Amino acid sequence: MWLYVARFVEIWEDADYSVDPLDWPQTSVYIASKHLVRAKKYFSNMTKKRASLFTIQVTQLEVAIRQLTTAVVLFFADGDPCSIYSLARNAEEILSVILKKKGQKSMWNQMLDECIKPEYREEVRRDADNPRNDFKHARHPANQLIEFYPETNRTFLLVGVEALRVHYPDLLRKNPDLITFMMWYAINHPEVLHDEVREAIVSSQKYESYKGLSKPIFYKKYMEIVRHVATTK
Repeated sequence: MWLYVARFVEIWEDADYSVDPLDWPQTSVYIASKHLVRAKKYFSNMTKKRASLFTIQVTQLEVAIRQLTTAVVLFFADGDPCSIYSLARNAEEILSVILKKKGQKSMWNQMLDECIKPEYREEVRRDADNPRNDFKHARHPANQLIEFYPETNRTFLLVGVEALRVHYPDLLRKNPDLITFMMWYAINHPEVLHDEVREAIVSSQKYESYKGLSKPIFYKKYMEIVRHVATTK
């Protein structure tokens, strides 16, 4: 590649146009070699500058939290359900791998065992796993329809948020979007959670008036409370 780049450089700057064009490849070898180092250095520096402008450094845990937070924001805005699912499921997978490396149970199985009542576990698992491979791999013809239940999204958002509540509570406290989702779930779907889990999240009856609100309105009202609490500390 660099030889061709240098060849263009020498033809533009140093070529002897009195030479027969058929002899250019032979007469330009010396000139090309003279410019090769300069061309390599130029493009190498350009690549480094671009890299410094467009790269960020994040941990796997930070990636999971970013994906989960973006999914929650889309969820409350009634955004695209397919995108919400993909983001939430990716975050759940990352968190599960992190916990497994620490000798912990898979977050998905842990959540089913500790948070979901036994009679709901199989239903929750089935609904959640249904579109996983279809969204991740192009296994079917492009025009084939995929059956997907958007309600699945709230399950994987819960899995991710619950993982942070149990294993990384300090990080959860710093994220008002995830706290807001945790409250929304506990208020609107209390029957799914174990009593102690629900009570740990919703300890006051004053939020009962929030039940049944549309997601965008709930998000706006509860985020106002979170911001107020943050500014008064």
